[in-house]
Amino acid sequence: MNLNRIFKRKPAGVSDGGQFAHDQKAESAVTLAAPPETRDTAKLKMGEWTPYGAAEPFKIEAEGVQRFMTGDDGDYLRLSEERNAAIPEEYRSENRFYAAHDYYYGRPKADVMDVVKVTHPDAFEEEEVEWARDRIAVRDAPQDVQEDLSEIQKRSSIARDKADRVREEMARLEAVERKWAASTVAAGTLEHFPQAKEVSYLLHGDNLVGSVSVTDGEKTLGSLSMKQDGAIDGTGHEAGQEYLHTVISRLEDVPDSWMAEQGAQVSEPDANGERVLTIDIHSALNMAAERYRDEDHRWRS
Repeated sequence: MNLNRIFKRKPAGVSDGGQFAHDQKAESAVTLAAPPETRDTAKLKMGEWTPYGAAEPFKIEAEGVQRFMTGDDGDYLRLSEERNAAIPEEYRSENRFYAAHDYYYGRPKADVMDVVKVTHPDAFEEEEVEWARDRIAVRDAPQDVQEDLSEIQKRSSIARDKADRVREEMARLEAVERKWAASTVAAGTLEHFPQAKEVSYLLHGDNLVGSVSVTDGEKTLGSLSMKQDGAIDGTGHEAGQEYLHTVISRLEDVPDSWMAEQGAQVSEPDANGERVLTIDIHSALNMAAERYRDEDHRWRS
């Protein structure tokens, strides 16, 4: 039978516990010293040499895993000998350093760093490990699947380029519309108020429109006022009021100088910076026609 403690039989008649007393050990004369200090073989010091340049350690993910930066872009780490031994031999780095440089948008390509993450998931964020597993799954997928994914990524890249060009063109057109806001408003106003001659609007010191009105030179054909409590008061037919609501957004944050270049009259600001801008509809449209003729002439030349 197995015993948890070892006993030594003593002759009968021996005192201190009888024949099955515990074996008495002499006290050792050896003094035990503290074990020598061991250094974490994965922990880097600031400026320490690495294959990628001087290290700038910034995070210890877990025992035996040191993440660091260098003067170059990239994702770097060094493993302890024990951690490194667990990496599959095909991907194992003898110097225990690992790097990932090529992170392309939408490119599911696995590298040795992904192997490290799935081998030691306790040392990384859960999302990082999941992404690494996904990239490895794609890498190990049949060739035709990889080709399909490559084609999808190529088309996605083309679509993003087209979307960027559309956004750039929209931004350009928006800038042109703001630059020539007076003629744009004048043309729209005549469509909704055929007898209109002037469009006037109150501009607050913060360049927000407080009110806008359309007149035939004598009487008001339609108006819209924005109250401080958010309420909107309007006069004139419903379609005209809806149009004036869009006019307000077009006229806000347009510099007074741009409006003046199109023939708008700008009153002197009061103590609060409020001023009234008046657009002569026919004058603004005539200036717009001259601009289009000039541009057409330059284009044909």
